Amino acid sequence: MTDQPQNTDAAIKRSVQQSLTDQGWIALNSVAIATKGYATAVGRKRAYVFVSYWASEWVVVVS
Repeated sequence: MTDQPQNTDAAIKRSVQQSLTDQGWIALNSVAIATKGYATAVGRKRAYVFVSYWASEWVVVVS
């Protein structure tokens, strides 16, 4: 027997991660699923993408 919610979680995260890597993001195998560096006036910064299920909806957060 498989755990359907866990399989769904993984499939959604993989799908979002694939879309991001297609756009030049770097895939991560951690809480954050992807990262990308970007330039700012004070130097390079790094953005991280997280995917979670919250309030009965999937949410993608970039910080």
